[in-house]
Amino acid sequence: MTHPFAFNCDSNKTNGKNFFVWLLDTGATDQISSNFQSFTSFQSIKPVLVSLPDGNTNFASISGTVQLTPTLVLHNVLYILDFSVNLVSVAKLISTNNCYLQFTDHVCHIVQNTSKKTIGTASLVGGLYVIAAGPSLANNHSCNSVLNDCFDVWHIRLGHVSSSGMSIISKQFHFIPCIKNAPPCDACHYAKQKKLPFFS
Repeated sequence: MTHPFAFNCDSNKTNGKNFFVWLLDTGATDQISSNFQSFTSFQSIKPVLVSLPDGNTNFASISGTVQLTPTLVLHNVLYILDFSVNLVSVAKLISTNNCYLQFTDHVCHIVQNTSKKTIGTASLVGGLYVIAAGPSLANNHSCNSVLNDCFDVWHIRLGHVSSSGMSIISKQFHFIPCIKNAPPCDACHYAKQKKLPFFS
């Protein structure tokens, strides 16, 4: 269960826990987080016994909601302090968000059943499909393989805004990543290049 990627983003770790990385798990029956601050709402529940990947068991007595992005909300997430990573149960994700998943060799699209809109994406990193959330991932070079797709998407959505503009926007909207000194995309090269004047 434990994968090196989950623990190699030092700027995002606290006591070996990575608060901003969520792993898609087709075998998990519950969604789990060890970061209490990520919950937008929560409630006390009857203690639930949860089996951990290392073979140990633990009780969860708090369940709540976590909003990963403006379009992707996780429901019935269990809070377990001793857990090392954040898990997204594919079964729970599909049943609570009325969506389906499209897997390719490098990305997973989370698509809403009715509107057919993509409400979330997970990138393949080290054999695991990972959803990156949180502002501090943007400044970590070891997580660039996850961020590049998300950064490029927002760069295009915002009209090919400059790196300095992305930095300002990222400070206001933390779910939008900003990669410092990111190379300009091809469209920026072609659309913004200067031409010599034409004489008639």
